Amino acid sequence: VSSGILIVEPARTAVVINVLTGELEEPARAPGTSIIVPGLQEFVIYPTDQQEYTMSGLSEEGQRVGNDAVIALTIDGQEIRLDITVLYQIRREDANQIHLNWQNRYENGFIRPTVRAIARDIVSQFEAEAIYGADREALGGQIQERVAARMEQEGLTLTSLLIRQIDFAEAFAQSIEEKQIEEQKLQR
Repeated sequence: VSSGILIVEPARTAVVINVLTGELEEPARAPGTSIIVPGLQEFVIYPTDQQEYTMSGLSEEGQRVGNDAVIALTIDGQEIRLDITVLYQIRREDANQIHLNWQNRYENGFIRPTVRAIARDIVSQFEAEAIYGADREALGGQIQERVAARMEQEGLTLTSLLIRQIDFAEAFAQSIEEKQIEEQKLQR
């Protein structure tokens, strides 16, 4: 009898699968206690609370061990490294779609490669010096906009995309600083 009781905790949803037909029950089950038919129905629990996925150059941060920063080339050929955190949620009404498309692989199979590809694409449209200066916010805004649209197609909701760190090649950063020092000297 107890195998027929499904308890879905708060901030979770249950995708119920008919074992014989492979069909998914619509909608996914909300938090609470309900009944399933053992042997005929199976379930998979998905979190609906806010989740985060971090790609970082620091080995102790993020989901992957080691340097997982997004490496991209600017339009002028400068290599930059971005530390990005994605905050997102699974909506209960979209849990079935996520189960069909990704099951429990949505972070490593969809979020990580999608964010990395979009970030590289957007960075390639900017000059390094602009990213170093005033266009840093525009870069983040464009990445967030494209990632949000892509996640929406897969049934995920982007809460926020945070570009936590942008690192430039040491030689490039030094040349920018030297240029700024020279400009300040000229102004004096």
